Amino acid sequence: MCRLREPLVTALALDAKGRLFAAGAPGGNIYQIHADDPGATPTLFCETRQRYVWDLLPGEKGGLIAATGADGLILDISDKGTSSVLLDTDTENVMALLRTRDQRLLAITQAKARIYHVKGRDSATVLYEGKLDEMRSIVEDAEGALCVALNDKSSARRALMTGPMSLPILLGSNTPPPAPSMDRAQEPPPPTGENKPSAPIPASVPTPAVSSLGPAAGSILVRIDRDGFASLLWKAVDTPIHSLALAADGRTILAAAGYKGVLYAIKPNEDYLALFALEKASPVTLLSHDKKVVIGTANAAEVYELLPRLEAKAEYESPAIDAGFPSSWGALRFQGALTDNRTIRVSARVGSTNDPDDNLWLPWTEEVFIKSGRASLSLPVARYLQYRIVFSDNTNNPDFVEKVEAYFGHSNRPPIIKHIRIEPVAAAKTPAPPLPSPDKGPAPGSNPAAIRLMSSQSSPKQKVSSVSADAFSNSGEKKISWDVSDINEDVLTTEAYFKAEDEKVWKLIEKGIKGKETKLITKTIPDGLYRIRLVVSDRPSNSMEKHATAELISNVFTIDNTPPVIDSISVKSESKQCRVTFSVHDELSNIASIRISIDSGDWETVLPADNLLDSLKEKVSTILKIENNGEHNIAILVTDAEGNTRVDRSVFED
Repeated sequence: MCRLREPLVTALALDAKGRLFAAGAPGGNIYQIHADDPGATPTLFCETRQRYVWDLLPGEKGGLIAATGADGLILDISDKGTSSVLLDTDTENVMALLRTRDQRLLAITQAKARIYHVKGRDSATVLYEGKLDEMRSIVEDAEGALCVALNDKSSARRALMTGPMSLPILLGSNTPPPAPSMDRAQEPPPPTGENKPSAPIPASVPTPAVSSLGPAAGSILVRIDRDGFASLLWKAVDTPIHSLALAADGRTILAAAGYKGVLYAIKPNEDYLALFALEKASPVTLLSHDKKVVIGTANAAEVYELLPRLEAKAEYESPAIDAGFPSSWGALRFQGALTDNRTIRVSARVGSTNDPDDNLWLPWTEEVFIKSGRASLSLPVARYLQYRIVFSDNTNNPDFVEKVEAYFGHSNRPPIIKHIRIEPVAAAKTPAPPLPSPDKGPAPGSNPAAIRLMSSQSSPKQKVSSVSADAFSNSGEKKISWDVSDINEDVLTTEAYFKAEDEKVWKLIEKGIKGKETKLITKTIPDGLYRIRLVVSDRPSNSMEKHATAELISNVFTIDNTPPVIDSISVKSESKQCRVTFSVHDELSNIASIRISIDSGDWETVLPADNLLDSLKEKVSTILKIENNGEHNIAILVTDAEGNTRVDRSVFED
């Protein structure tokens, strides 16, 4: 229709007389567009002296109302082009205006993402405040709900930069016919085994949200019903959302988003559509009026009209589809209103980077026709794929594609095992057993397999009583756990083995393990140094010929079922106290705990001479208080790092 001298068209509006106006940026000038004379030079209508005019609305008494930035002013512009301040919002930018069916004037802002109800000059109330950084555009649907585009800071502040796109298809605004749906900006699910198909995720059904929507990265389209409840309609695949318009059906929301020239159509509870893209400009503002849609663009400040007809030829290029790693690509499967009238052609290309336009991808394949909903292409192994759909002779029989699935497979990769962990299974803390009587043996109820009681000295006068020391016992079990992954996400099973360091043959612990842990019962295994061997297989997800296995052997660990030895107990009494000295040692495990009790009293922890429990052998010398003269009983309880415990005693007279 025309071109402005500024690089951006930021706002479009029709006044009460039907005149078309456009705002250019930067500079904030408003021009009258001579729609009846395409190509005519626009006439300067108003110099707002603001940096931006983000939106225009016809005034109630003629003229225009302008949303401006970066001072956050709403201007009242007379029919002659003079302006005055209607409202100072105390924000940075007023991004859009809306006159509702009940004649309320609404304004939305950036920096403070609010919806204002402008009641008059210098009079307004806040209807809603969002949690993102910017409200960018607002429309009212057929049910009186408000549909608002919100952008986060990174999207809202991004410089207006555009590039060429390859989808020059123009569709009408009267309930647009279905067109190819733009795949969500999500990676396809990873493959699940040898030559298993997968596909990009199609656009999904909008998700409801609570009325106080929290922050979300990127840009979103929110619907606020008449009761003030907010729900999420769409998370934009391209950011930011620049402008919204309501299609003629009263339900479909048109959204100009991103910098690739694409116009989207969003219907509540349905998939969204990519309607068209401009090659050299990016739509940043939309105007819907009397079943027509007018588009203002950036890069080249141009104004377009969306015509109510299909182009005879159009192209659609998909985003790059990521298989996750180099893969073999199979057929493309198409869903939609498809016939075999040879009007839709498909080609594809592959590459090793996520940017198809970096000139490092392979060339496009030869175009093929869709047959029975499928297109078979010959493609080499690569991580990324992009497909191109060419629509031709589409005016009489409007075929369309609404979903594309790309099948890929890959050579099976073995599992990866990491970090075998071998830990003792904690046994319950048990009270220390009664001291042994020389003529009765172990106390009733004691567990000789877990706690072994030995006595180096005895006395017929020994008093046997229970003492309250919490002795750790060896549970006789080891927990074996590991980390394992599989890039194919195959179902895995594990076999676990063990052997001593001086043995050659691995002994099976368990096979067919579906989880990531097992147990080794050690109470019947001789003391010594051992290793664990794991063999992980993806056989449940692959054939016998194609399945893969992985192995990992652990570091050395100790099995020790023998309690420490207490030697050379010596007691010397010295006026109401005694000095007790002794030594302890263990063949395989460090000494972990030494405790002592006199006359069946409380257990007290003692430390060796160097104050560290850090070796197989330790020497202890400690002083105990003696309350009364006569015979006394010294009990010593020692536990090693594996939980094996020995109790010994000595009797002396003071």
